[in-house]
Amino acid sequence: MKGVVNASPDIIERLDRYMEDKSDVIPVEKKKDGSYSARSSVMSSEELRLVSDYVSRKITEIGREILQGTISLNPYERGKEEACTYCTFRKVCGFEEGIPGCSKRKLEELDKEEILKRMET
Repeated sequence: MKGVVNASPDIIERLDRYMEDKSDVIPVEKKKDGSYSARSSVMSSEELRLVSDYVSRKITEIGREILQGTISLNPYERGKEEACTYCTFRKVCGFEEGIPGCSKRKLEELDKEEILKRMET
């Protein structure tokens, strides 16, 4: 599975009780010293709470904008990845970069710590 797992050993044990060094079920891998490897996708309870609170704030903010009629075309690109590639509304939304005022937001490559720091504000 993909996603983020709570880093609590008790929770990881409940999600994959047969895990030794690397889980076949969740994205968690342990180093020889028992800590999680860099390939593990784990967050502390506090980090997960911060993300949850941030998502709740964004949902409220975006919901208010939609109710006020603000439905702007605002796609992103990050490196070679871009939102329009997989968008189901691509053919009907009217976004074209050649048209004045149409441009994609350039997303920065950020590490986990910077992302969490920005979510706090």
